[in-house]
Order: sequence, then structure tokens, then C-alpha cells
Amino acid sequence: MQEQQSNQNTCASCGAALHGKFCSQCGEKKLNEKDKSVAHFFEEFIHILTHADSKFLKSLKYLITKPGFLTSEHLAGRRKMYTSPLSLFFIGNLIYLLIMPIDALNSNYVSQTKGQPYSASIVKKVEKKMAAKKWDEEKMKEMYNNKTSKVSKMMLFVLIFIFSAPLSVLLYKRGKYYFDHVVFATEYVNFLVFIVLLIAPYLLWLVLLILVNIFKFKPSLNIISWEVMTPVLAAIGLYLITAIRRVYKNSWLYSIIAGILMLAFSILGIVLYRYILFQVTMFLL
Repeated sequence: MQEQQSNQNTCASCGAALHGKFCSQCGEKKLNEKDKSVAHFFEEFIHILTHADSKFLKSLKYLITKPGFLTSEHLAGRRKMYTSPLSLFFIGNLIYLLIMPIDALNSNYVSQTKGQPYSASIVKKVEKKMAAKKWDEEKMKEMYNNKTSKVSKMMLFVLIFIFSAPLSVLLYKRGKYYFDHVVFATEYVNFLVFIVLLIAPYLLWLVLLILVNIFKFKPSLNIISWEVMTPVLAAIGLYLITAIRRVYKNSWLYSIIAGILMLAFSILGIVLYRYILFQVTMFLL
């Protein structure tokens, strides 16, 4: 009896003395009779579903409406109310890789060999691989696309570090850790994935659907034309400027300069990411 009483007053996980419902050392909850009921099991299941859903939707709302807010909250230690930037990153990338409305981060064979600034320089490597494997171009295309779709799932995190490097230079401040720039870069990648690559293409599709079916207007639109890319780049630049201002507390002038430079680095960074993705995919074929 005394041993049972002693067990009730110590943490089941770490053995520390319990003072209240939760362990002050590891956070483990003290079990009671209600915790072992089937009703509590379903209560917990419903709570996890609704709580996780509300946190995600709240975080997504702030990601869209308050650039830099989630980073500021995370760095200030206010984390319980929101989905963490890293969790948002994995959720966004999972959704993107499942439905992929546009081929931006998972560059296919045609995009790599014909649509990139370095495309001409990689032709020999592609030809060498086809000769070694005895593949024609159709087989090469099939094998490359299959492999790169798998590789990209593991490599999207590289974007975070590609973007955090110029941030650490442009926005260097005494007392700031590189971790701070990584968190900011994660929120920025989340914005690109959720808003630019997932939400925006479907909104554009909806607008085109309305124009064609209701107004009988048949627009000729190229997704990579300047008519489309100019407002997209302007929106990304505005997001960066606002986020930098909120997180780093710089003047508006410096935030504008840093935001424009970061936008330029972003374009170069995505080209670099695609090149790395190509090299890794070719190595693994």
C-alpha cells in the first residue's frame, strides 16, 4: 500500500516528485481513473483533431495577413497557440507534392533540360547518363521524373538554408542568432509554398473559369509570362519588406532595400535549388 502511494507521488517517466497534475521536470501527466476510461480516449481524440485544426488555420491566417508575425511569436517564446514554422513547412510540402498545381520546386526532365539558365550546360551529362544506361530520351525522361519526385521530398528543406544565408548577411544584428534567420526563412518558404504555389494558382484558375464560362472571354495566358510574374514578384517583394520590418525592427527604408535584395536572392536561390536537385537526381539514377 505504501509502495503504491509512493508511485502515485512520483513521475512515471522520470521518477521526480509530483506536485500537482504535471511533472515539473518532464511535463508528464499524472494518470487518474478517468484517464483510463474509453470516454476519455474519445474526448482526447476529438480535442487533438479540433485543437490541431484551429492552430493550423490560425497560423495559416497569420501567414497570409501578418508577414513575419509567426516568426516574431516563435522567437519571443509564444509558441503554444500556433503551429510551428517547421510543422507548417512539412504540412505545406506534403500538400504541394501531392497535388502540385504548378511545377516549381519539383522540376521535371523537360523543365530542367530546356527551361533553366544552366540547361545548355547539362546536356552532356544527360547524354552520358543515357549512353551508360542504354536509355533513349523517353526512358530517360520517365526514369528522371520518377526519381526526382522522390528526391525533392527530401530536399525541399535545402531552400530554408539557401534563403537563410543571405538573410544572415543582409540583416546581421548583434544579439541575433543564425537560428533567428532560419526561422524567418522557414516562414518565407511556407509563404511561397502555401500562397504562391498552392492558393494563388487555384485562385487564378477560378478567375479564368469565371471569365470563360460567365463572361465568355477566352484569355490567352502563359503562367510564366511577365503579365503573370510581375504581380507575383511584386507581392513576394511586399511580403518580404513587411516581414523584415516586423521581425528585425529596421527602418522602412532599410527594410525596402533588404526586401528587394532578398527577392533577387530568392530568384537565384530557386535556380540554385533546381540545379542541386538535378545533380542529386542524376547521381542517384
